[in-house]
Amino acid sequence: MSDEAESRGLRSKLDYTAVDGDGHLIVSMARLFPYPAKVGGSR
Repeated sequence: MSDEAESRGLRSKLDYTAVDGDGHLIVSMARLFPYPAKVGGSR
């Protein structure tokens, strides 16, 4: 069984949404950090 098929099988058994934690948060935070400075200024 491939990793993708195994993951799909496990997710199908859950009754809630599963969110992976393999670094996507870090990518999102890099996009978010400039926002406060843009809105509120650098100080």
